[in-house]
Order: sequence, then C-alpha cells, then structure tokens
Amino acid sequence: MFSVTKKLSYFQQSFIFFGIRILISMYFFYGYFFSKTIIDDFLSFNLKSPLTIIIYLYMLYEIIRRFTKYNNVAISKYQKNKYIKRDYTKKKLDKYIKNMNHKALIIMLIWLFFNVVFLIIYKLSYISKYELVALAFFYYVLDYVCVIFWCPFQTFMKNKCCVTCRIYNWDKFFYTMPLMLLPHLSTFILFFLSLVLIIIWEFSIVLHPERFYEGSNSALTCKDCNNKTCTIKQKKKNIL
Repeated sequence: MFSVTKKLSYFQQSFIFFGIRILISMYFFYGYFFSKTIIDDFLSFNLKSPLTIIIYLYMLYEIIRRFTKYNNVAISKYQKNKYIKRDYTKKKLDKYIKNMNHKALIIMLIWLFFNVVFLIIYKLSYISKYELVALAFFYYVLDYVCVIFWCPFQTFMKNKCCVTCRIYNWDKFFYTMPLMLLPHLSTFILFFLSLVLIIIWEFSIVLHPERFYEGSNSALTCKDCNNKTCTIKQKKKNIL
C-alpha cells in the first residue's frame, strides 16, 4: 500500500490517510458504544484480536516514520537535508521565531489545561479508560481535518500553511496525550515516542531556527514546496 501512495501527491496521500483514520476511529467508536472488548484488546495488545493489533502497529508506524528522512517538508523541515539556504537577516529571523514561540506556548498551555481536566476527571473516577481512548481517537481523526480542511491552530498562529507551521510535529503528542495515564505498555509506547518526537522538534528549533522560517529556508516557500496539502484551504480563501 505504502509503495502505491509514494506515487501520489501529498495532497492525494492525505485523503487516503484521512480515510484510514476515519475507519479506525469509527471502529473504536463502535467499540466504545457497543463492544468495549475492542478497546480492551487495543490496550492489552491482545494477540487474539488481529485487527486491533494491525491498527496498533499502523499507529506505531505513523509515529516511527517521523524519525526517518521523511520527504514531506512540513514534517521534516527540522532535518538538515530539507534546508535550502536563502539570504536572510538575523533580526527578522529572531523576531519571527520569538513570535511563533510565544503563540506555540499559548497553544500548548491551552491543550495541556484542556486535557489535564479530562485526566483529573479520570483519576476521580467520573470517567473511565474507555472515554480517554475515545477522546484520543477523536483527536486522531481531527488531526487530518486540520491538515486538509481547516486548522484552528493555523488561524491563531497566522502561519501560511502546514509547511510553515511551527507546531506541525506536535500532532502525535496531542492525540496520544489522553492515553498517558492508562497503565498499559501499548499506550505508554505511543505516548513516549510522541514525546521524544516533540522534544527532538523543539531542540531543533533552538539549535537551527533558520530551518523553520520561510525567509531563511527556501524549501518552505510556495515555489519550492513539495507538499501542496493546502489546496482546499487555498480554494476556500479565494472564495471568501
């Protein structure tokens, strides 16, 4: 399957992966409402439930491939091989990074507050592990809604697109956050790898801020973009 998607544009790939996430989320929403054994099998990594195992391994693959030399510049702009140097002034770079860091901090604090509320409610036993898993899969499918159709974070940060997004690699951390308190190795692995990913991303911004600024990295400009996942968003802007 993945060899086939490589022949498609990132915009086309996004719809395929979005469809997969919808199906996966629907499967677990069905489990939440009608058959909680599905969620139990996912949490316990039950080898007697092959479909659940395949889904878990797919989610694990989604995170692990972010550590590789990924060709999608929105994801891999922190990597040296995706940096195409262009002339820039340090003053403009510093101003841009400072502004983006400030907005990113606000988003992180809001997200943490919102999810800590759920985790506190869980610890007080007002909700169960099933609600936390359902919340995680709700986030899981909304992630691609943000990529393809409309992103509230992009609206707040006022960045041009996913390619220039300061927090693009935060998505895995965001949707695995509801899983972090569940006492299961399977969910811990997903959350831990997502945490490592965001730490690497943040260290890269500190050490190489020029890779994250369109004014200093030509790979982030529309002219050199290989992503084009902004197609629908741009059409909506033109209509409005």
